[in-house]
Amino acid sequence: MAFIAAELEGPITSITETGTGAEMVVLGMTIVIEKEAADNHKVRSPTNKRLTIAQLVDETSLRGLEEKGFVGGTAIVQGNFNTDTGKIEVKFNPKTPANQGANPFELHPAVEVGPPESLVSGMITRNLGSDLTVNNIPIKLLDMSDARFPGNPPRNEFGFDIKLDSVPPTLPASVDGYFSKLENGFIGYTFVVDGPATLTTDKPQVSITRAQGRNRGAEYDLNVRGGVTTSHAVGGLPQTLEIYRADAIGSNPSQETFLGRASARLIPGGFAKWSASLRITTLPAPFDVAPTRIVVKNVSSGAEGAFAREDDVEILKE
Repeated sequence: MAFIAAELEGPITSITETGTGAEMVVLGMTIVIEKEAADNHKVRSPTNKRLTIAQLVDETSLRGLEEKGFVGGTAIVQGNFNTDTGKIEVKFNPKTPANQGANPFELHPAVEVGPPESLVSGMITRNLGSDLTVNNIPIKLLDMSDARFPGNPPRNEFGFDIKLDSVPPTLPASVDGYFSKLENGFIGYTFVVDGPATLTTDKPQVSITRAQGRNRGAEYDLNVRGGVTTSHAVGGLPQTLEIYRADAIGSNPSQETFLGRASARLIPGGFAKWSASLRITTLPAPFDVAPTRIVVKNVSSGAEGAFAREDDVEILKE
């Protein structure tokens, strides 16, 4: 038996539950998905990073689509091709076989499923509650009623939730979504506005818009970016953010370990962007691998302990 790292992206023709997880056919290839992989957040949709096996095989049609569940959509697969079975395996925390030799082996298998994705980007041409258009294209925003594929709240470019009715026409916006023949319109699940809009809360906030880790032997890299509100800032001072990894250790479900700092300088409008690129070289096991969960805290004066949490850091290939 041999294993070779494999990647696949294409249409899904079937999804079947098995006693140990699920099997999915993509481009004619059978993908074996272990239940433990789903239990550890390795199976996801674009808006649900913790898709369960039950949700993956659910045949209830997604909004505006006729197909059964995720069938007919697109899958992005990272796993290992088993030369004995002729199938790609997606397992949680697989161990490199002793006889692997120089063959590449995927240590972080994962699966993402969703409708065939499209993008609308341009100017908001109308916003009258349920009557929303971008580039004169009618946009129907997905709500949060389907846990398999809930819509994200409308947000600004800094990652903060906004009140949709406060967004004026002519502002730039982008919408990730898919076209529905049944509704004869564009179903949007992520709506981002580049410009002034009223936040859903006036309290200090921190956002994480990207978090990626990469293991490098006994050390690792962590790249994180996001936004911060600054209306509370005292005297126009930069905002200082502290970055922690959060691990389940013993009876503590979220033991925090300090990793580094980031600074966000104020810009007009009450917001700022921040980023941090860290290489961690000094932490002992089990903290010597890239974290899957992080917490970012604004420790500046007036920030009222604002923080953001990311429970699914993307782990890149070594």
